Amino acid sequence: MQSNNKLSETLITLLGIWLIVSPLPDFFANIFAISSYDYGESGNQMRWLSIIHLATKVFCGFALIFSRAKIVSYLGLNIDSPSDSRNLLSAGIFLLGVYFFLNGFVALGQHIGTVQSPNTSNPYLLWQALFSIGSGIIVALVSSRLGKFWWVIKRT
Repeated sequence: MQSNNKLSETLITLLGIWLIVSPLPDFFANIFAISSYDYGESGNQMRWLSIIHLATKVFCGFALIFSRAKIVSYLGLNIDSPSDSRNLLSAGIFLLGVYFFLNGFVALGQHIGTVQSPNTSNPYLLWQALFSIGSGIIVALVSSRLGKFWWVIKRT
């Protein structure tokens, strides 16, 4: 039982590490590109959007790493008769919800950035952000139920 929880905690920790490390190349490329060319006032906005995007992902990554035990207990993985596939499925579905949630915030930031520039507004980004954030919340909240559902299906 303990190894199942450790495996789920490891999966959540890996996503946290991925959230911390993955935006670094894009961040440095954006900062270099913005600093190399004169974009005027919009260059400052792009720089701040890059910094906010990086800070948000790093914060969420550390939050996942430090709260992994609470997340595993929330998912209901501390039961007497565990199933490896159920535990991994619950943790994986929860991480998919977190991924949708974060992508929604990125799309929302892009929408806010494009609304401030003339002739570049795109309603698709707003709707993508809203549906992605909503889907992420729903998927993360029902992840433990879907894992239990999979366990019941597997047993029959």
